[in-house]
Amino acid sequence: MGAQKPTIVLVPGAWHYPETYDLLIERLHKHHYETRKVKLKSVITREERRAESHHEDAMAVRETIQPLIEQGKEVIVLGHSYGGIPVSEGSSGLAQKSTEAGGIVHLIYCCAFVLQEGGTVGGLYENPQLSAGLPQHFNALDDDGLTSYVLKEFAADTLYSDLDPELAQKAVDSLGVHSFKTILSPQEKCAWREIPSTYILCEQDKTILPFAQQYMIDQAGTMDVVKIDASHSPFLSKPDEMFDIIDKIARRDENAHT
Repeated sequence: MGAQKPTIVLVPGAWHYPETYDLLIERLHKHHYETRKVKLKSVITREERRAESHHEDAMAVRETIQPLIEQGKEVIVLGHSYGGIPVSEGSSGLAQKSTEAGGIVHLIYCCAFVLQEGGTVGGLYENPQLSAGLPQHFNALDDDGLTSYVLKEFAADTLYSDLDPELAQKAVDSLGVHSFKTILSPQEKCAWREIPSTYILCEQDKTILPFAQQYMIDQAGTMDVVKIDASHSPFLSKPDEMFDIIDKIARRDENAHT
C-alpha cells in the first residue's frame, strides 16, 4: 500500500440510505480518509421501480469502485447486513494486482451476509442450525409481494437496540422500503475468496444473531474476525470503535505492502 490512504467505500444494508454512515464518515474524514457512499438500487420509495435482483446493487457497488481504481487508488469496501451480498458480487475481479497501483485491498463485512455461490438469505435460514436464528418479526411485505418495509414499532429495538431511544426512532424514520427480489436472487460471485477480508461480529445483534454471523464466518473459513459489543448498527452507536477497526485494517494492510 502506498503513502496515500485507501479510499473507504461504504455500502449500506436493506432499507438504509447511505446517510446512515455519516457519523462514521465524519471520523474518517477527520483522519484524512477519502470516502464514497453507495446508494443501493434496492432501497427506494414506494413510487420507484423495484430492483429485480441484487445484481443491480452489485453494479452500483462496482460503478463506485471502478473509477477509483482507474485513478490508481487503493480501496477498502465495507458492507453492512444485506450490503454484504452486493459487496461480494460487485467487488469480484477488482482486487489490487501487484503490477498495478489501484484496486481493492480489503473487504469488511459488518454483521453482514456472507453467502456461498448459489446461496440466498432464505436458503441460509432453511439450515436447521440457523432456523432458530431468525430475528423477531420487525418487517413485512406490501400486498404486491415485492416491497419489504420495517414495522416501526419493532424496528428500533431490532436494528438499533444500543442507541438512545430518540436517536433510534430517528434512524427508523429515515428508512426506505426495500425491493424484496434482491433477497431472493442467488449469490454468483464471492469476492471474499480472492480479496483479504475481515468480519465485524456484532455481539448484541438482534437482526443477524451472533451465532448466525459465526456460522457464515465458519463457512467462509478465510476471514479475520473482530468482535464488537454492539447491536446491528455500530456505525451509529459506536462510530469511534468502528473507525478504529477500519483504521487498524488500513494500517495493517499498509505495513503488509511495505
